[in-house]
Amino acid sequence: MLRTAHGRMLLGLLAGASLGALAHAWAPGAALDAVVHNVSQPVGQIFLRLLFMLVIPLVFAGLALGVSGLGDLRRLGRIGLKTLACTLLLSTIAVGIGLTLVNTVQPGAGVPAEARAALTADAASRASGLATARAPESGWSLLIGIVPDNPIRAAANGDMLAVMFFALMIGVGLTLTRTDAARRFEEAIEGLYDVTMRLISVVIGLAPFGVAALLFTLTAQIGYSVLLLLARYTLLVIGALALH
Repeated sequence: MLRTAHGRMLLGLLAGASLGALAHAWAPGAALDAVVHNVSQPVGQIFLRLLFMLVIPLVFAGLALGVSGLGDLRRLGRIGLKTLACTLLLSTIAVGIGLTLVNTVQPGAGVPAEARAALTADAASRASGLATARAPESGWSLLIGIVPDNPIRAAANGDMLAVMFFALMIGVGLTLTRTDAARRFEEAIEGLYDVTMRLISVVIGLAPFGVAALLFTLTAQIGYSVLLLLARYTLLVIGALALH
């Protein structure tokens, strides 16, 4: 089992959760807080940030290469319409399943006030360093916001729709521009895609340590009760995915 990525990740999850629960029960106090804030929490946040760091280049390179690989823009129009219709249909079904199950099962019900406050504080600390792009309020604002006036700023703000639109436009430009320089630029994007995929595999190799650190932080601060909450939520997600 340890030879597979899934097995190592499961081992990291079990080790982090077990050690955190034991530390919460047998060694609470300033020493445990120091370990959490100076070791496990930074390690977990670095792991998450490494994953988030690679999202933008992966999405940009993958979409640009996918569009340029079509060759004929008329195919892009047909595929785009079919993809849009399929996405809207499946998204509507997914939202319906999610809302129904969450309102029926209520996986967060019964959480103690202290555990709820600790989980909220931990989520806030992890989200503080991430971009917080807010969705536009109206339909026209949403449509306008998809077209970025500054793609670099859109990437910095985590505006994925704008980044995807920019990547699609680059792919269209590569399809329309049949020059040697454009082909070299396309090869550079392909190189970016290859490098990003390689880095993702490296980060995934660190996943057992990152997962262990994240679970240790939660269980050390809250105790084993958080495992029951996570198990309940995980089963709900798996059930929703199976239905979908």
